[in-house]
Amino acid sequence: MRFQVWSLGGLLVLLGAAQASEFPNPIHYKGLCEASAATYIDNDHFVVTSDETNILRLYTRNDKSVGVPLDFEHPSGFDKSDIEAAARDGEGEIVYWISSHSLNSSGEDKDKRKIFFATKVVAVGKAATLQWEGDFLRLRDAILGVIGDKKSELNIEGLATAPDGALLIGLRDTIDDKAVVIPFTNPAEVISHPERSAVLGEPFRLDLGGLGIRSVERVADLRRRKDSAFAKNVQKHRNQTR
Repeated sequence: MRFQVWSLGGLLVLLGAAQASEFPNPIHYKGLCEASAATYIDNDHFVVTSDETNILRLYTRNDKSVGVPLDFEHPSGFDKSDIEAAARDGEGEIVYWISSHSLNSSGEDKDKRKIFFATKVVAVGKAATLQWEGDFLRLRDAILGVIGDKKSELNIEGLATAPDGALLIGLRDTIDDKAVVIPFTNPAEVISHPERSAVLGEPFRLDLGGLGIRSVERVADLRRRKDSAFAKNVQKHRNQTR
């Protein structure tokens, strides 16, 4: 299957997945199965996670070893949280991670499946790694409140940074045959003050031919593209929530 890409200002909404055989000279990294999210660290390092573990792995470019495990089971308190997406705060040091926030296969609402957490890129000698910054476990109810949907149908798979520190959350399932992207305006605030409430803007409803969102990736610096119609819309929604 090839990527189906829908451009949204400075973002790309990905609607499919590409097989490794479709890329020239792919490099196969070991130590992780069913990769679900990843983030750029620097030109030589990247971190990947799976939806089956809260132990992330730090890889060195072109190094085919199993990588360095980053144990976030202990700080999160969960062995696996169905992590589905990651987003780095532009050129900053914070990387946000989000789980699916879906019910488990038995239809149960589990805290470990609705975690939103942040890590910080820190230097260790000549290399870099991720440091735990904090988590927030009350995002699901806020999302359900703005989309008015059933709990069993909520499934997050996309996350990307937007202007001024906001995030954009993409849902795998459609609502009325429209893909849904939700502005999350205060991620840094709820990480540092988890007792506070998440502030979400009016969802964007996209006509993608009945397809949901599998990933949202930032491809341009919207802070330097104030003429972008999408950037203006995001700012408009943020102002309405203040």
